[in-house]
Amino acid sequence: MDEEEFNELMRFQRMMAQRIVTETDTDTKITVLNLINDLNTDKKGRFRKEALLIETRASGIQDSETLRIIEALKNDGLVAESPGGLMQRT
Repeated sequence: MDEEEFNELMRFQRMMAQRIVTETDTDTKITVLNLINDLNTDKKGRFRKEALLIETRASGIQDSETLRIIEALKNDGLVAESPGGLMQRT
């Protein structure tokens, strides 16, 4: 294998690794959104952030990952958070 072939192989490997990371992140976001849907029990669709953290922990998602995803969902306009810690799907 020459240097050019090696570099192409490494480029392909990096591309595939990035694709796996992206797919895993998407799967985790979907899991969090499904848990949010399950937590929407009151008429206004509100839930406590702590309740979501408990549910995501039970699903094997670390708090830091959940908090990162919550911020991404807020930035995307999919959830909103009130100062009192209540959240809701928008």
